[in-house]
Amino acid sequence: MSITIELPPDVERRVAGLPDLGQRVADFLRGQADLEQWREQRYSAKVRTIVSESLAEAEAAKAKGVSREEAFREFFEVYDRIAVQLAEKQ
Repeated sequence: MSITIELPPDVERRVAGLPDLGQRVADFLRGQADLEQWREQRYSAKVRTIVSESLAEAEAAKAKGVSREEAFREFFEVYDRIAVQLAEKQ
C-alpha cells in the first residue's frame, strides 16, 4: 500500500531529515490499527455508535455557537435530575 499525504510546510521542514521516516510512519499506523482493533473488541457496536452520535451532536452544538460553559451547565442540570430520580428509587 502506498499513501500520499500533504504535510503542512512547517511539518515537512521538520521531518525532512529524519532517518527511517517511512518505518516510523508504518510503526505509527500499525499502532493505530492495533488500537482500533482493541476498541472494537473492548466496546460493543452499540457503545461505538452512541459515542459516534455524541461526537456528532457535540460538533453540531459547537457549530451553533454553544459555549463549553453552557454545555457543562446543561450536562450538570440533566445529571442532577437523574441523580434525584435515582435517590428517590432507593
